[in-house]
Amino acid sequence: MKNNFGTNAVFIGLGEARELDLNRVEFCLGGMESWESKAEKIMMDMKLAEEASVAYSIHLPIFLPEWFGHYFLDAFYLDPDPGMRDLSFRLLRHNLERLNPCKCEYFVIHFPGRYQSADYKAGTFGNILKDALVRLDSMAKEWGAVLLLEYFGSNESFYAIEDWKREIGKYTSLGILLDTGHLYFASVVRKFDFMENLRLLSGAADAFHLWTTKGREAYCSNSFYVKYRHIPMRTGQRRKDGWAFDSDEAMKVISSAKKPANMEASCEYGGKEYLREGIESLKKFYL
Repeated sequence: MKNNFGTNAVFIGLGEARELDLNRVEFCLGGMESWESKAEKIMMDMKLAEEASVAYSIHLPIFLPEWFGHYFLDAFYLDPDPGMRDLSFRLLRHNLERLNPCKCEYFVIHFPGRYQSADYKAGTFGNILKDALVRLDSMAKEWGAVLLLEYFGSNESFYAIEDWKREIGKYTSLGILLDTGHLYFASVVRKFDFMENLRLLSGAADAFHLWTTKGREAYCSNSFYVKYRHIPMRTGQRRKDGWAFDSDEAMKVISSAKKPANMEASCEYGGKEYLREGIESLKKFYL
């Protein structure tokens, strides 16, 4: 199971990941600033990873054409406006074209967007969802790719775990990416039990992002998240001490799924050393 554990390569680069004895990385821009030079480096690192037989995934988008005009991780696949939906599909196609060919194990995309049920005309959401999934699956097949849709609870019409499992499970080239931090925030917003739903979704998930936070609020209402963003998971983080969830219990569930899992954390909390220590502490779950 050793090769199932890795890291996002924004703060721990490919070389440092190898020093940490990791054989998996996920490439991501990490921000919009100077994206051209970041994308160029990612393309070079992809070749180096292939030469070193390091498994890698890519969190799209990597290329940001001027015509997109939004924050790079904004997703409009389920937008009520068909023009906005087409914009996201156009950006996805642009990236798959630029990255072809490559030996990426899977691509990760943000999918559900931030919408309330009232944003949709009555009876329209089901068709919008089906059309989006059909288009994504067709595009993935066209490029011989696997697209993992990252779970969020941000769309009021599409947050239930069973809905994600049922609808995405219909398509052979699509899958689910379970992000521990976003699942936690979904549990806050949608008022469900984090560990119960972690167990429900982990069996259907194709890969994981690992990070945590403190506090009982979500996103911008959470002062700890606003200040520190994605905090590295590490052993010994307990809910009774203010952490979002018990990291050891979560990792037992996640590692038992035997699927790829990447640390997706920043360095704001504790610096680079805290991030490295977190990675070292989680290795025991993948020995």
